Amino acid sequence: MKGELLWSAHVFVRPAPQDKPETWKYRVIQKSKDDVVNPPAGWEPDRTFVKRAVHFNEPDPTNEYVVAHLEQLDVPLDPDPHGTPLDSSIIEVRAATRKLMVVNVRFMNRAIGANQFAEITMETVDPDGNPTGSRSATFACDNSDIKKLRTWFVSPAPLVPSAQSPGTAEAHGDGGGPEGTGAPEPTPCYRYRYRVKVTDFEEGSEWELKEWVYTDQAFLHAVIPPKNSPHVNFRFKKAT
Repeated sequence: MKGELLWSAHVFVRPAPQDKPETWKYRVIQKSKDDVVNPPAGWEPDRTFVKRAVHFNEPDPTNEYVVAHLEQLDVPLDPDPHGTPLDSSIIEVRAATRKLMVVNVRFMNRAIGANQFAEITMETVDPDGNPTGSRSATFACDNSDIKKLRTWFVSPAPLVPSAQSPGTAEAHGDGGGPEGTGAPEPTPCYRYRYRVKVTDFEEGSEWELKEWVYTDQAFLHAVIPPKNSPHVNFRFKKAT
C-alpha cells in the first residue's frame, strides 16, 4: 500500500451555554509498517495526522464586550502540508493555542456607584515588558454590567524565539515543530499589561493605578481599586 493520506473531516459548531462541547470519533484500521510503502515523514502505525483550524465570525464592532485583533478569520492550528502526527486518543480543538491569545476579563473586588465608571486598558508587551504598540484593548463597565465577562482575542499571538523544543504534541494539540519533528519553534508571548481607572461623574474625580500590572493570565480578575488606595493617583477633573 502506498503511503497516501486519506482524510476525513468534521466541523464543530459552538455549543449552547447549557450544552457540553461536541465530540467526534474517528476510526480507522491500524496498518503495520510492513503494509505501507513510502509513508509521510513522521508517520508511525500508532499515529494519526491531524489538521485543525479555528474559524471566526466577522468581529462585531458594536459588541462592547469583545475586542478581536484577527489578521485572518480562518486560523490553522497545525502546519502544512500534512498537519501534526499524533498518538493521542483524545485531541482537543480549541481557540487557546500557540497561534491565538485569548484573555477573559472580569471586574472584581467591589461594586461601583451609580455615577461611577470603571475602565481597563490592556496592551501586549514583548519579553522585556515593552508595549508592542500594535495590539490593545479597552473595556468599560458601570454598576449595571460589572459582572459581564469581557474577552480579548489576538491572532496571531505575539511570538518569541524559544531555545527549547516543545516536544511531542499533547492531547490538546499544542505540539512541536513542523510535522511533529519536535524542532524548536517560537513560543507564545501571552504577556500583556493592564491598568484600571475609575471615574466618578458626580464628584468630578478619577483615580487610576499608578503602575501598569504585567501578567500572562488567560483569565484576568481586574480588581477595581478604591480611591483611597496608596496604589492609585487621585485627582479632581477640571470643569469644562
